[in-house]
Amino acid sequence: MKRRAWLVLVLVVGHAPAFAELLDADELLRRLEKNVPGAQLQVASKPAELLADIRRFRAESPAMEPRKAAEAWLALFDRAVAMGPLGMESGDFRALDVETRNMVGVQSVLAALPAPEAWPMLREAAEHIRGWSIAPKVFHVCRIAA
Repeated sequence: MKRRAWLVLVLVVGHAPAFAELLDADELLRRLEKNVPGAQLQVASKPAELLADIRRFRAESPAMEPRKAAEAWLALFDRAVAMGPLGMESGDFRALDVETRNMVGVQSVLAALPAPEAWPMLREAAEHIRGWSIAPKVFHVCRIAA
């Protein structure tokens, strides 16, 4: 038993300088990013940026003023419509919306509707938008719930 204790003591004392050289996680990542080609962070794609903005809106909209929430929601909706449908074959899984279990798109924005207090503003905007294929549906939803 004493022999094992001495062996452990010798090993620990012998490796003490190695323990002193341990790096914290941030420093280790910094060094890895410098030395590994292609390890730098990738720029987010437009769908991934849209999803990040939708997530932020979902979190912040309950505290927003109704008119600002409606305007922000409409801006997100316009971006989703302009982006068009995005399939799983795009390969950008950072754009996967877990809330809707689908790739980010119009469905993601619809799942982020602001509080009912903002719906009259959405209804008003939907009445004035021409060529907006979803406008009658949004108007119908807002009318039913109001």
